[in-house]
Formats: sequence, structure tokens, C-alpha cells
Amino acid sequence: MRWRILGRTLLAEAIAAAILAVFWRSSGDPNALSNAHFVVGMPCFLLGLWRIVQHMGLFNTVTFSFRRFWAARKKARSNEPIPPELNSLAEYNSSRKSRPLHYEYLIAGLLYILASVLVSFA
Repeated sequence: MRWRILGRTLLAEAIAAAILAVFWRSSGDPNALSNAHFVVGMPCFLLGLWRIVQHMGLFNTVTFSFRRFWAARKKARSNEPIPPELNSLAEYNSSRKSRPLHYEYLIAGLLYILASVLVSFA
């Protein structure tokens, strides 16, 4: 795990949560701290989920379709050949570089959502 990214994410979320909590507390919200932690944690959690879905390759069909469409359009206009990896979806999937999956954003988001639940009970 990349600890530096996790630390920076947690620090940025802490600053954002503090600003939101102070703002909402000044407007009279009794649940300002819990709400601030939840609002700050949820986008980070959703970004982590998005990365997992992307890593699993669930967007490959859509990206392959658009790239194939633009390559066919370019071929019709200027007679450029279609790249070999765009001949089939299987070739496109095998040509993609596999990158390691990192869970930093998912963990940071879950920590702040859990903190919002714990603060709401206190």
C-alpha cells in the first residue's frame, strides 16, 4: 500500500471536515461533526469503488467501442489503418497493461464514514 497517498488523503479530509464542521456548527447544526465526516468520507469512498470497478475491466467494453468507432471514422476519412488491438475486444483486453490495484481512497473513505457513525452515537 502506498502510505504517502493514504496519509495525504487523510490529512486533506481532516482539513475539509474541520472546515465543514466549523461552518455547520456556526449555523446551529447539532450534528455538524458527524455530518462533516460523512460528507468528506463519501466522495473518497466512491472514488475507491470506482477504481475497483475500473480495475476489474467493467468499462473495457465501452472504451473499446468508442475507440473502435473513432478509428473507423478516421479510416473512412483518411484511409489510416485501424490499430491491430482494436480488431476485437479480446485483443483490446490483452493489449491493456495491468496496473496494481491500490485501496488507499477506499480505506480513507471508510475511516471517515466509520468516524461519522461513531461521532453520531457519542
